[in-house]
Amino acid sequence: MVSYLKTRLGAMMFLQYVIWGSWYVTLNTYLTSTLKFSGTEAGAVFGTTALASADGVANAVLFLASDESSFITASTFLVDGGISGAYVTPL
Repeated sequence: MVSYLKTRLGAMMFLQYVIWGSWYVTLNTYLTSTLKFSGTEAGAVFGTTALASADGVANAVLFLASDESSFITASTFLVDGGISGAYVTPL
């Protein structure tokens, strides 16, 4: 990879770390104290960062391409980092 691309990607990753890190520190307090979110609702907000992560999608694709999935047919795979488990549909 060209060195200037490595530098630019490194700077981008550092800024993402700083932005997400500073935002996460205060988010839970803001959600639960100011907005009166329950623990489940606050957890659902934090879970959104795992939606369609590259690792999750890559693992699903690798599984489907492997011999271990040879007997799986007509199935839907939900790759959402577990966020769907946080939602409960009211009756």
